[in-house]
Amino acid sequence: MRRRTGKAKVLIVFNTLFLAILACSSLGGSKTTDTPAPPPASTSPHIQATTGSNDRGEDQHPDATQTQPTGNQPTNIPPTSESQSQPTPLPPSSASQSNRATEFGPLEDWTKGAYIGEDGNKFADVNGDGMADAIAVDFTSIFVRLSNGSEFPLPHVNWTNDVFYGTRQTSFADVTGDRLADAIAVENDGLYVRPSTGSNFGTMANWFPGGFVGNVSTTFVDMNGDGKADVVAHDEDGVYVALSTGSRFGPEHSNWVPGGVMAKYGVYFADITGDGMADCIAVEADGLYVYPSAGAGFGAMSNWKPGGFAGEVITAFADVTGDGIADAIAVDNASVYVLASNGSGFEPQYEDWTQGAYIGERGNFFADVDGNGKADAIAVDWASVYIRRATP
Repeated sequence: MRRRTGKAKVLIVFNTLFLAILACSSLGGSKTTDTPAPPPASTSPHIQATTGSNDRGEDQHPDATQTQPTGNQPTNIPPTSESQSQPTPLPPSSASQSNRATEFGPLEDWTKGAYIGEDGNKFADVNGDGMADAIAVDFTSIFVRLSNGSEFPLPHVNWTNDVFYGTRQTSFADVTGDRLADAIAVENDGLYVRPSTGSNFGTMANWFPGGFVGNVSTTFVDMNGDGKADVVAHDEDGVYVALSTGSRFGPEHSNWVPGGVMAKYGVYFADITGDGMADCIAVEADGLYVYPSAGAGFGAMSNWKPGGFAGEVITAFADVTGDGIADAIAVDNASVYVLASNGSGFEPQYEDWTQGAYIGERGNFFADVDGNGKADAIAVDWASVYIRRATP
């Protein structure tokens, strides 16, 4: 399907938030805990739901959107039965620079207690200070704890003061171009946006009446480099893009991958070339197939990593090295591995950035929480939100 009008076919995208997406059921991390019990209902910011539960999954990386694995191959790529093996730690790339991050540092507790949204957690810069903030989406409201660069301190503030979540998904991205992440509720009949004012999410408006929803995924990322996140509806037969004007999406939209692209380990959208435009990455067992964005469509596909690179828990794309180019991240049961992008390909070697397991009980995320230009590793547990910063 291309543009959705009226009711759209519901797809349950179950992704961790990884791929298991918004909840990662695996235990672990660089800390050792027993299997946790869910926090009591009174634990902030939990609020007793007053509406029906949300039955969809959604992407868990604000900086690098992804779709669920489907078992199909990228367009024009021969099928392969090869399974992705666990990465073997390799030495740092020779392309290292003095200010380049090379690992995720010591574990830090940034909330000092549970901070879990009933409909998921997200991390995005909602006040424009360059640091990603902690967002908890409840069924009654959206709560925010702003980053101060070293923790997400209290108070947790109600930014909507009423119900705002999408039955298809709830996302956060700067769709207006003011460098503040806005709240987006994806529904079958429209894309509802509440722009951030820096201290709350403002008046709601439907930015695409009639709906624009992907059967595989719906994501928000800057596709043409104008500083505004656009909407990408990924269907089996194509990748449909409607550009943001700053006050609405479209109404024109086009298929950037006629014939479609599907991949065994997921299809992702992130700027791995460093030109400010999100590219399309199809993750297969035999490679990372890239369609670079040209601003009005994707260019020719090429394999940036013959042999493949995918995580056992999740695969993500975010700029962890700090060069302005999104890198590939594989979260395995044993460790977190990084494969750096040089803008025209991925480096031949990948690196072990945690030297041990680092898995959130409620999900893993990658976002720049301290404002140094490098995405940090975030693990949301029942007990707290833990950070390991990207460091040289």
